[in-house]
Amino acid sequence: MAGPESATAAALTEALAERYSNRGRWDEEEPPCALSLVTRSRLLDACALPRRGELVACGLARGEAPDPVRTRILTPRAAPAGVAGRGVLLDLPRAERRPRLEPGEAITPDRLDACAESLGVTVEAGDLLLVRTGALCAARSSGDWEPYRHGPTPGLALACAGWLYRRELGLVASDTRAVEVVDEAGEGDGPLPLRTVSLGDTGVLFGLDFDLGPLARACADDGNYAFLWVAPPLPLAGANPAQPVAVK
Repeated sequence: MAGPESATAAALTEALAERYSNRGRWDEEEPPCALSLVTRSRLLDACALPRRGELVACGLARGEAPDPVRTRILTPRAAPAGVAGRGVLLDLPRAERRPRLEPGEAITPDRLDACAESLGVTVEAGDLLLVRTGALCAARSSGDWEPYRHGPTPGLALACAGWLYRRELGLVASDTRAVEVVDEAGEGDGPLPLRTVSLGDTGVLFGLDFDLGPLARACADDGNYAFLWVAPPLPLAGANPAQPVAVK
C-alpha cells in the first residue's frame, strides 16, 4: 500500500500533467508530440546555422558501453521522417566550472537559464535541447558503469516540467539514463514523474544515454552552442535506438 508521501507525489504528478498538457492541441485522436513545434520555417532557420561543415555524433557507437546503455529516443508517436531542427547544448559542467554534476543532483529551471546565459545561447520555441551533466563521460573514463546504470543520477528536477512546456521544446536529451534526476539507487517502482508529465502529456521527446562529450568540445572550440541537429527515423512509439548528429 502506498504511503502518504507516495500519494502526495502521485497527486502532484497528476496535477502537473493536467496543467502542462498538450493533449488535443495538434490531434484529438493521437498522443501529443511536441515535434509539431518544429515548424518548416524553424527547420529552415536551423539549416542556416552550420558554418564549419563538421558532423559531430551525439550517440554511443556499438560496443562503447555495456548493455543496456545505448543511445535511444523515447517518443509518444512514430517519426518516420526522422527528427531535425535547431539543437541547443546546455553544458552545465562548463558553465559552472566543474568536471561533472554529482549523482542525484537536481537541475532546476533557474540553473538552465543561468547556463544558457553563461554560454551565450538562447533557448527558443521548437528547439531540440541537449543537457550535459558529465555523467556518461565519467562512467566511460572510470570504466565502471555500475553506478551509472543503477545508482543516483543527476538530471532535471520535476519543476522543469513547466519550463519545458513554456519553452515549447520538441525534445530534451541528456548524457544520463533518465534525463530527470534520480536521487536514490534504481528508478523506483513506478514511472518517473518528469517523464510522465513532459513526455506523456506535453509530448516532449526524451533522449537517453547521449554521448555529449564530443559536441561539448566542438561548441567550446567555436563558442557556438546552437547548431543543426538531425536524428534518423523513429519508426515506433516508445524507445527507438538513435545515432543523432549535430552539424556545426
